[in-house]
Amino acid sequence: MKKTLTFFILLFSIKSNAQKLYSTTFLKFSNQEVKSKDSADFIRYIYFPENGALTTKLIEIFKNDTLKKEGLITVRILPLNGFEGEVKEYFENGNLKTLNYYDKKGLSSSRSLYYKNGSLKEQGSDKRLNGFIKHKTKQFYDNGVALLDSLGNGHVIYKDEDDGTIKEGDFKKGFMNGSWKTFDINHQLIFEDFYVDGDFKKGITYNETEMPIVYKRINTYAYADNYGYNKNRLNGYYGTVRNGSFEGTVLYFLDIDKEGKLSNIRLKTSLNEKKDNQLLENITKAKWHPATFRGKPIEDFNYEFALFYNIN
Repeated sequence: MKKTLTFFILLFSIKSNAQKLYSTTFLKFSNQEVKSKDSADFIRYIYFPENGALTTKLIEIFKNDTLKKEGLITVRILPLNGFEGEVKEYFENGNLKTLNYYDKKGLSSSRSLYYKNGSLKEQGSDKRLNGFIKHKTKQFYDNGVALLDSLGNGHVIYKDEDDGTIKEGDFKKGFMNGSWKTFDINHQLIFEDFYVDGDFKKGITYNETEMPIVYKRINTYAYADNYGYNKNRLNGYYGTVRNGSFEGTVLYFLDIDKEGKLSNIRLKTSLNEKKDNQLLENITKAKWHPATFRGKPIEDFNYEFALFYNIN
């Protein structure tokens, strides 16, 4: 009862302090932005910072009105989401799903993962290096039983509760190592990834009706020929304003389909009409390549494309 009461107080706080909201966004689980709550899987609320604070609140609510995520994001990159400090994510049943602690630069974090029944699944840390996130696992659990030894070595088999697949592989000193296999609900091998001391080397997608697909990255972001590939999801490029009197950022969000076609282009941060339109023209004229997941093209929603102007 206490948990329910606390949540209703949270909802009341969101509605009664609507004037303090920076943005309200309706989203699908795919990260696609939609126009109404009825079409959304969850809602994201971002607040204005208070009293010159460097961080501000982000709260996400499932469509069934239970809490999905809560934490602090960095003010300096709004409307983008850069987490800082403690961030909690929940299952729809209300149990904790992940608990992360991010440093001020968002480059590393400690993390704890949980099963839907509330029991601890994994403890470890993440560190971002050269655009990639490297995971280190301190311990992995199955029904409360620790699967790794004191050095972080061991063999793990577990069910992914998000998609129902079974994953199997080895840890060496806390890092994924060797072959990691993913099986579907019918126990058919669908993915095989190869690691050396936590570094991903290559992967293979298996399909009964197609030849296996070999990939060098598990996922890649969409990109335009004019600007090149960026390992980070935000594609930011710099322009110089000579003898100018302004500086700032133009930021667009866009959706990119499996063929690289653009849709739902939204201006999120405006500098001035001329620079806004100039970047929009460059975006729409560019040849785009879709994002990929395990070697196959996928849709990429809420893709962020920015141009930063600096006075010279």
